[in-house]
Amino acid sequence: MKKYIPLFLFALAVALSCTRFDDSAIWEELLNHKERIERLEAECNRLNTNITSLQAILEALQANDYVTDIVKIMEDGVEVGYSITFVKGGTITIYHGTNGDAPKVGIQKASDGQYYWTSDGEWLIDDAGEKIPAAVPSEDGKYITPQFRIADGVWYISYDGGSTWRQMLEPEEEEELPLFKAVTYDKQYVYLTLGDGNVIKIPIDTSSYTDVPQINNSYIRPKAKDEPIKILCFGSSWFLNTWWYLNKITGNLGINAEIHGYYVGSSCFDEWIALYNNDLSPFSGSNAKRGSYRYVSVNGANYTSKRRVSGGEFGDQEFRDAWYEDLLSEDWDIIAFQQGALQAPKWKYWESGSELVSIVRRHCGPNTMIAFNSTWTPSVTSSNLPNATDGLCSKTLEGQKLWQTMNFDNCKRFMNITGVSNVSPNGAMMYTLRRDPKMNIDGDDLCYDGLHPNHGLPMFALASVFYETFIAPFYGISIKECTWLPTASDKKGPFNNSVFRPVTEEQRGRIYEYVRLSLSNRFGFNEPYPYDDFNSGERADAGTLTLINSALSVVSGEAGQVTSSNAKRMTSASVSTPNGILLKNGETITLTGLTSGNAPVRFDVLWASSAGPNPAYTGTSAGNWQYFISTDSGFDADRYFPHNTDLLDTCSITNDKGEDYYVFFAFAGATKTEKLTASSYTINWTIE
Repeated sequence: MKKYIPLFLFALAVALSCTRFDDSAIWEELLNHKERIERLEAECNRLNTNITSLQAILEALQANDYVTDIVKIMEDGVEVGYSITFVKGGTITIYHGTNGDAPKVGIQKASDGQYYWTSDGEWLIDDAGEKIPAAVPSEDGKYITPQFRIADGVWYISYDGGSTWRQMLEPEEEEELPLFKAVTYDKQYVYLTLGDGNVIKIPIDTSSYTDVPQINNSYIRPKAKDEPIKILCFGSSWFLNTWWYLNKITGNLGINAEIHGYYVGSSCFDEWIALYNNDLSPFSGSNAKRGSYRYVSVNGANYTSKRRVSGGEFGDQEFRDAWYEDLLSEDWDIIAFQQGALQAPKWKYWESGSELVSIVRRHCGPNTMIAFNSTWTPSVTSSNLPNATDGLCSKTLEGQKLWQTMNFDNCKRFMNITGVSNVSPNGAMMYTLRRDPKMNIDGDDLCYDGLHPNHGLPMFALASVFYETFIAPFYGISIKECTWLPTASDKKGPFNNSVFRPVTEEQRGRIYEYVRLSLSNRFGFNEPYPYDDFNSGERADAGTLTLINSALSVVSGEAGQVTSSNAKRMTSASVSTPNGILLKNGETITLTGLTSGNAPVRFDVLWASSAGPNPAYTGTSAGNWQYFISTDSGFDADRYFPHNTDLLDTCSITNDKGEDYYVFFAFAGATKTEKLTASSYTINWTIE
């Protein structure tokens, strides 16, 4: 680094000592000095701009931001840099090329995996002797960005936004190393090559890539009903949940389907690519105990299965070889696969999708349909919502919808990039099922373990979507013609074995309608169709609540039969399928007869939901339900029956929430410990 002494002052003094002189040299030196100062200031400004921009780039990578626009910066017809705009982070400017006399600033990853600022190849050190992080905020949430200035040819650095400055040591002469050496980009990424040769890769926002057709209308070669169909499926556990009942559906419809299914727990695209290359790393190390199966069914028969057990009869290599041989067979009518369940919201797991599609396409026959399964979300109470998204998705309906939005966007980008247009919209199906109060009736979001769909109703619905999307077009036979329904005795897959949800005829009909709805809007948030008694506009203004002692079930009716416990107060967990009373905004419901002719009973909780008369119970602080008023919450004593006090015979509650609600009641003994001993209780209600 060079210091520049104002020689023109010395030259001027010499000149003034002479009676005759040629001043052209003085003016030339003065002009050179001015140009040098301007060049150094320009270098300093560009250095500060590049440092600020590099900081913004690191923040963008941490925030999963995307580039929306990149524009060249030209000076005198020469490209000197780029203007880069992010979805969330605004616009930055970077200059590439040589640094001139400016410090050689950069970033370098240390042994702790974090990036730190460097200058001339050495760590930048703060006053405490610590390295200065480039991508980790301080305790106040702000990032430390070095700032430079030049005065009298000397470079200074500040770590506190320019409040204090420290003179930089003059380094030895060395090769020019700009902060940004080059900028290139393609359809998916911007590549920033730093002065030390390291490359930062920033994803480009491919919003236009998500503009895929709303429906799939690709050509299918028709088959006669007596022609067999061969289907190869591979993916993670959610895909197994999707095709598990496919053998029963095709068998019932008289279709001879040969189905081969491969499952590796939590497997994403990279792991199947590794298996293709005979790399068994998906089964090594921490993955060694992860479940893996091969299933085969022919003509509606139960699946025969082999579980991969390391070192066993069907070991790692045997599992891989069986899948590899199946993949290389060219007589498949459909080859379908799926992204890993918990990886779906993050695009980085989709980046290798093109390579996987290329592998499949190289080995399938000319008429093979390459297909894909679009997935859903964990249950609203599952910790996987925040854990798999770095905290972005909360355990709420809004968090579920954010997960599904990210998943949908990634599916559409994948489709646009790879050309795979055959997609089974099971993410749309699960969204609708979970919001139908007569489908999601157990309060577990159709996933008993928070992750895998239950046997019975949800898995039947998923298989129905798969069938209608991919198989029905071959034969012209709709899922509506299927008369088979799952039973508890049907062979179960490896997840939620103890949980079975039967399918009623009414639910079968609605599943068929939801199949059509999902196929009509593959990446939509399709709300369930209303029930006739949902929005008929008719409601009695009076009725009777019958409290059945010890019963935890309810019967239908606008009056809403209420359940109770004979041992203690009813808790929220006791209410899984209540029927609510419509209480419109501004209306008041009055309960009478709480003590007349009854053993003393205490009104405990009034719940409310705007999601219909029979919503899925997801907790009183999240989802469809919420506390409307509760004796445990310290509300106005005139509006409920307080604990351990004289009971009133009448209770009135007004809906002042600003919207219509369906309301639900729970009752208990007069105190928290008093039992309800009678066989039943009758309470009247009126609405004004």
